Amino acid sequence: MREHLVLGFLLIVVIFTPVLAYTLSPEPDGKTPMIVEGVSNRVYGVNLAQEVYSAISQEIYMQHVIKLTENGSRYIMDYSSIRGPNAAARDWILEELDSLSGDRLQIELLGHYDNIIATLPGYLPGDHPAFVITAHYDSVEDSPGANGDASGIAAILELARVMSEYEWPLDIVFVALNGHDAQGAMQGAREVATSFRNNDKEIMALYNIDTILYDRGGMTADNRVIFSYLDGQPYQVGEYWADLAEMMGTLYGIDTVTRMSSVGFDYWESADSYQFVTSDYHRILCVFESRVNWDTAYHTPADTWDYSRYNYALARDITGYIAASMAFTMSRAYGHINHIEDETYISPAFATEYSVAITAPTRINISARWYGGGATFSVYNPDGIMVDTAPHNETSPWNMVRVLSTSVSTPGLYTVVINNHAQQTIGVDLEIEYDSDADGNGVLDSKEYWLDTALFHTDDDNDGISNAEEIILGTDPSSADTDQDGLPDLWEVENGLNPIDANDAQSDLDGDGLTNLAEYEYSLNPRDPDSDSDTLPDSWEIEYGLDPLVNDAEEDPDGDGWTNAEEFARGTDPLVSDSVEEPQLWYVIPVSVVVLAGVGLAVSRRLDPLRE
Repeated sequence: MREHLVLGFLLIVVIFTPVLAYTLSPEPDGKTPMIVEGVSNRVYGVNLAQEVYSAISQEIYMQHVIKLTENGSRYIMDYSSIRGPNAAARDWILEELDSLSGDRLQIELLGHYDNIIATLPGYLPGDHPAFVITAHYDSVEDSPGANGDASGIAAILELARVMSEYEWPLDIVFVALNGHDAQGAMQGAREVATSFRNNDKEIMALYNIDTILYDRGGMTADNRVIFSYLDGQPYQVGEYWADLAEMMGTLYGIDTVTRMSSVGFDYWESADSYQFVTSDYHRILCVFESRVNWDTAYHTPADTWDYSRYNYALARDITGYIAASMAFTMSRAYGHINHIEDETYISPAFATEYSVAITAPTRINISARWYGGGATFSVYNPDGIMVDTAPHNETSPWNMVRVLSTSVSTPGLYTVVINNHAQQTIGVDLEIEYDSDADGNGVLDSKEYWLDTALFHTDDDNDGISNAEEIILGTDPSSADTDQDGLPDLWEVENGLNPIDANDAQSDLDGDGLTNLAEYEYSLNPRDPDSDSDTLPDSWEIEYGLDPLVNDAEEDPDGDGWTNAEEFARGTDPLVSDSVEEPQLWYVIPVSVVVLAGVGLAVSRRLDPLRE
């Protein structure tokens, strides 16, 4: 009987399950998909700056420098002399880029000088600006070139390893140049810059990493490595990218960045990055140690990986700031403003500072949760003048509250300061929100994306996912079920499944014995084995014809006195009455007693002569 009941219930579900309808507001509402677990590591609307910064490995970076310098000088006079250590370095870099990226890079050799172009493709279709990282793999004659420029190549390799773990919206192009120290200088950079310009390659920001290992010591932390930018450009074109690197340092590391315009940087025109400037590119940064004139090993045989003044922690940090800058830029999402979070402890009478690069008129909104004592929150403009301040003598240990909101308009590097005016250490959870215009086109980043914004308001397949979101997810804008697995794309996205992998329809996300497809057909939660939270597993309720979407734990459909919850605990069928009859021993014992009594009476009568 039970099998028939279950079959009948299943049949009804298959035939009459209603079609689920989803709607999305045509305006950005915060529901835009971010990183969809299990789909891929596509990045959209999630700030991974701290994650990629932390992933840069000092040990791996150093091993790259050691390996690249083990064969001595990589000098070539011109492209006709590419052989020996120079050719070996080229081949090794090619192998490392391929291996470290998991074969995700599109790699080619460009020009007579065998410049290596390795592109980590962005997931957005069409032509968009790219991030470019450059360094040269040749060295001067008689020098192993640990700092000139194995340090830059090591940064490229580490960035390729870490950034390849994700799918970014924009291309990241890693360029290992050759011929920097050949006759005529910067020969490889000239070839690549010319090729980029001839092919109308658009650059979001180019980081040329030259020499970053030398640490003179005795300097303030923020005066160790120069991020030099092209002078005379709008803020978003030049200075902003140096400010952004410093901002990443104050957020996630220690600030080791010195921002400097090209006018004040002596090596601007002798760096590979200058060849891109002469090809009419302006979003150019040259990353260079700040005290190269004290670096006595530079361009000498003493430029070995183990030179005592080389600081690999410094190089790791600089590489991390570049990774974080790219990740932060590509974290944007249509309809969302920038969002920064941090946790810190501040000793009595001390302060913590955060740099915030402002590119357009906006409001800086500061929210915090803090405990241990009072705190003062302040904002200073790029000239160090206080814009606004908000003292708070009370604490807010449980709830995040808005502590300061102030309007700013002048582009530049602002400073958010938290002063501890308590008598003991305070703990602070901080959130900073603001809008930006990173490309300087006059449109706030929250109002645009690297896609036609009209795509966010159209839905060709009416599946509840806009065409823009379909592009971001990699799903088919013309099909509500891209992988044809019976699960609508939106349902898969909302439940953390993969809308481009048909195999997950038959998997069991919550381990309750029901496939994801069955969960969808019954309108269940594939991440919860008890969708209605009534202590009865979904699979058990379906097996016995109960409703897994209604709390029916206390019901008794078979009227046997046992609730469904009790039937589940006992392992009995909730639809078959199994009331226990009164124990048979209750009836057997009296009969036995009567029989025995009768037998005893008969025996006594037969043996008692007086009864005869």
